[in-house]
Amino acid sequence: MRCVSQLLHIKNRQTINRTVVFVFLVSFIAVCLLSEAYTLSLANHEHDHNDVHSGCAACVQIQTLAKLLAQFAVYVSSALFAFIVLVPAIKFLYFISSLSGFYTLANLKIRINN
Repeated sequence: MRCVSQLLHIKNRQTINRTVVFVFLVSFIAVCLLSEAYTLSLANHEHDHNDVHSGCAACVQIQTLAKLLAQFAVYVSSALFAFIVLVPAIKFLYFISSLSGFYTLANLKIRINN
């Protein structure tokens, strides 16, 4: 009985850990999106410089945001590629291998003896 209670305690702890990690992930994504929205609201600001690459804080933030979104697009496209192409390909290969069966030396010896 004690082992069952310990197992339930471990499962409950894993569920709590997953929930905490999920909440942190959602919070991080929300903070990123809200900060990007705030930065984009500064897009129509008055420039205190003549060159785009000089010290205007809003322009620097917008350039950083553009780089971040470009990197994010690469990550999203690679994740989509993995889920759309690679996962079905692996499942298909697993299906094909399950049809043919795995023959070991012991299996082959049993087949010959029968």
